[in-house]
Amino acid sequence: SLQLSPGRLVVFRPSAPGMHDAAWTCDLRRPSYNQEAHLAYAREASRKGAPPPSWVGCAFDLPGEVDVVAFAAAVRNWIDRHENLRGHIAVLADGSLQRKALPPGAVSVECSPEQVFTDGDALARYLEALFDRQARPLHWPDYLIATVCRPGATTVLLATDHLLTDAYSTLRSAYEIHALYAAALVSGGTKL
Repeated sequence: SLQLSPGRLVVFRPSAPGMHDAAWTCDLRRPSYNQEAHLAYAREASRKGAPPPSWVGCAFDLPGEVDVVAFAAAVRNWIDRHENLRGHIAVLADGSLQRKALPPGAVSVECSPEQVFTDGDALARYLEALFDRQARPLHWPDYLIATVCRPGATTVLLATDHLLTDAYSTLRSAYEIHALYAAALVSGGTKL
């Protein structure tokens, strides 16, 4: 269970053309055995009701209050650097799997309106439910990033479905996002 201090929440959602858009190109590489097993379990669990959460997450702090424009630029740069964040393994009508991917620059980042939480437990429950709904393997995007700002500090929360990553990679992502955000602050970020 998450333990968070209250603050101002902003959610950063990746956005891209629909799966049938020509921007998504087919990738002939087969999913790994673990990815196939993970998707098979998720499909079977979905038939029986809501599958259990399968996301891996991390939280880390940034100094000061987040610059939303620079942070969104950092998230876009992070997505552009990793094909798996721009990709999806689609389950076709016949049950077979098909990898699809977008080129760098095709994913935008949408920022939610700021929500103020005065109760850390309510914030944690809200985020856990959000990650449970959004960071799932059968749809794209299967990851989500949020920031919680308080005077003098920001907590970043990252949730990615286990189809995309493991705990080690998630922790490495924290370092990378932090570094990309620092670079975006120096360069002034880009407009959303």
